[in-house]
Amino acid sequence: MASADQVGYRLTTTAEASELYAAGIHRTLASIGGAHDAFQDCLDADPTFALGHAGLGFALLGLGQTKDAFAAFDRADDCVQHATPRERSHVRAVTSLRTGGVKTVDIATEHLAEWPRDRLVAGVRSSALFFCGRLDKRERMVDAARSLRAELPDDWYAHGLLAFALHEVDAFDECLDEAAAALAEEPRSTQALHSIAHVYIETGRHVEGRAFADEREITYERDGALYGHLAWHGALHDLAVGERGSAQRRFEQIICPEQNPQRGALWDAASYLWRLDLDGETTLTAPHWIKVAEAARSLSEFRSLPFLELHAAMAYVATGAFEEARTLRNRWVGELHPAATTLINTIDGFLAFAGHDYVSARKLLPDAHEAVRLGGSNAQRAVIEDTQLEASVRAGCGHLGVATLQRRMGRSASRRDERRLERALG
Repeated sequence: MASADQVGYRLTTTAEASELYAAGIHRTLASIGGAHDAFQDCLDADPTFALGHAGLGFALLGLGQTKDAFAAFDRADDCVQHATPRERSHVRAVTSLRTGGVKTVDIATEHLAEWPRDRLVAGVRSSALFFCGRLDKRERMVDAARSLRAELPDDWYAHGLLAFALHEVDAFDECLDEAAAALAEEPRSTQALHSIAHVYIETGRHVEGRAFADEREITYERDGALYGHLAWHGALHDLAVGERGSAQRRFEQIICPEQNPQRGALWDAASYLWRLDLDGETTLTAPHWIKVAEAARSLSEFRSLPFLELHAAMAYVATGAFEEARTLRNRWVGELHPAATTLINTIDGFLAFAGHDYVSARKLLPDAHEAVRLGGSNAQRAVIEDTQLEASVRAGCGHLGVATLQRRMGRSASRRDERRLERALG
């Protein structure tokens, strides 16, 4: 009982289950809806197929269904004893996402050294690198994506994975080329679409970025993994050009946790509302923060992910749950994760800001280089720099942020930064 996957690796299952598994993998790699159902159909055909359980767990994890995902990982472990060495190694790499971080990077890298065309494990490694806490994570993501691209030069997923890594190191033209190659073969490739969205943000192409986000609202599947996140990109463009009403529509109809069941709804919603708070819109944001804080509490299983913890802390601070924020912060004291100290300092900075101690907030919050440890993209981490700049202005030392604001505006002009620069110059 054996067949093969789309890149030629042997699968210990039936032909029917193999075909259904391929559908699940394709939808997972494209981050479009239906992956969960495809993997479940695969397991209905062969309940003992370990990779089917691992794939189901990965899909559920992306939907924020952590307990069900971990249960699927447990079933993958139970079924793996009759699998091939590659399948056992594959399951080990995917299920290591229970803890994630540097450990997952190492396990996935070890697997890919032996089986370099395993696309799902390549995606696992990329995701783990994205949140691993290392300062060189962006460069390592590029190197890892290029290695898959070299193995599969005509594969849409390899193109899309490389595109996403490239925008983080400002290789915008090459990023767009790789995204175009991915979309030519798979027009629904979320990695490619997401990469284009980042290029628009990073280069200040706000008119194009808004139109791109508007189109994705119509053409991108509502249950796709990044439906809400692509709308978040659109909201950032809206804020950059002063279209606050359009941004709020996107938030209330798509981004907020009540509309978006994905795990990423927490960080999208929290960072959007935090930006509005920095702009003085606290009356507008207050009722929404309550729901975001509830979402943060519901994701306690992911307390090993500093990026999620960062945004949970934002929600607690914004709702006045300061002791909850301090409890979260104190859990990281003594942790060996490379982002632990940076996370602690960032939460302390948020607490100081909320307490109107803007001098301390400015000093505690990490600069853009150190904030890389917290994970996420350049665009996502910009909210920390926003807070540091606003703290400088409110502390009466806005001149200290002038150079940073001018650098940002030279790269990606926005009305928010224009207003802040005016205040900084006094």
